[in-house]
Amino acid sequence: MTSSTLDTNNRAIRACVYLLLPGFFLYHSIVGQGWVPTFLGGYSTAMAALLLPLLALLYAKHLLASEQHRLPLDAWYAAFVAYYGAVLAIQYANGAHSHAVPEQFGIVFQFVTLFMLSRLAPLGNPRFQRSLLVLLMLMTGLIVSNADDGTFIVASLELYGVEENLANYQAYAFVYSSVMLYVLAPMQKRWQRTLIYAICIPTLFLNGARTEFIGVMLLVLVMEFIEARHKLVTLLVAAALVGIGIASLPLLAELYPESRTVFLFLDYSDDISARERAQMLHDGWHTITENPWLGDFQSHARGEHIHNGLSAWVDLGLIGFMAYVALILIPAFDLFALQRRHWRMPSYRLAFSMIFLSALFALTAKHYTHQLLPLALGIYGRFLVERRYADAQEVQRGPAPQATPRPAS
Repeated sequence: MTSSTLDTNNRAIRACVYLLLPGFFLYHSIVGQGWVPTFLGGYSTAMAALLLPLLALLYAKHLLASEQHRLPLDAWYAAFVAYYGAVLAIQYANGAHSHAVPEQFGIVFQFVTLFMLSRLAPLGNPRFQRSLLVLLMLMTGLIVSNADDGTFIVASLELYGVEENLANYQAYAFVYSSVMLYVLAPMQKRWQRTLIYAICIPTLFLNGARTEFIGVMLLVLVMEFIEARHKLVTLLVAAALVGIGIASLPLLAELYPESRTVFLFLDYSDDISARERAQMLHDGWHTITENPWLGDFQSHARGEHIHNGLSAWVDLGLIGFMAYVALILIPAFDLFALQRRHWRMPSYRLAFSMIFLSALFALTAKHYTHQLLPLALGIYGRFLVERRYADAQEVQRGPAPQATPRPAS
């Protein structure tokens, strides 16, 4: 299937991608340097709200263009977002007017916009891929040039309370890793992917977001193992690289004494963040056992939520939690177990990558409002539509002609 089959208004969609993802990174980098004030607040909600009408129009046009473009996933995701919005509205009506409700109304805008963006983005379009590669290298340069003692300084300002609207290292890592995955997905040649790994993985280390760094490392090992013809050799190479990394930790600790990532690997039990998260998990699970059906929205102090998918149970109750889990597990099972034959399709590889990371993060470290999920579900929907076109073309071509047997001599 050619990209033109699905892609309409390419320029507008490409512009939306640049504004929502690399645009966030560049805006906060400039604000963090003190060159301009935070005129767009945290940027993500404001930009999502600005672009929502255009993306909604393009998305509606896409769905109406062909019956093949419409999926049950669209309805399931819309129902989840509507349920989430309804919970927020009820909480607001009941007097929950503090920071949590208004901030999460902004998340609703982002969830809708990012899903439509990922569904429509022209993955594999040469101009789109070149532009993303240039922007990825620009973001890499900003991280490397602003790193001190192994830490991306601009991303660390929020930790010291310099400015409430500044992005933290996790937000930078989300954008950076998402653009990296978009760049990698259409690459069929290993040397090209290896070059991107060699540039981007050290950059993620400097950024300081440990979850994204470890998640991307695991994803790379899994993807290259799947790609490899010689699985044993790939396993040996991966084991050697992991061994070299472990052996290098003392040296890295000397070079980068302030690096959160190095400290995590050296002594996880003494990591302050790890201990705090363990306490938050304990407190959050107590809330769930006390309120298993409806949860207890806003029952914790700001930022002291469970750092995994159980956070959905606390805020949205059992129904919301089950819906959230289903939105991850069903695509994961479909991609990992049933659709492996489509590995060469860029949309499959990108959906595989994003669903893999979404599942990993939901198990280990991320709140249910993490913005990777709508991106992952959007590209999964795009893959399903592309597969429909591919299957239809196979049916039209019919079975391959069989060779005519030679008559006996």
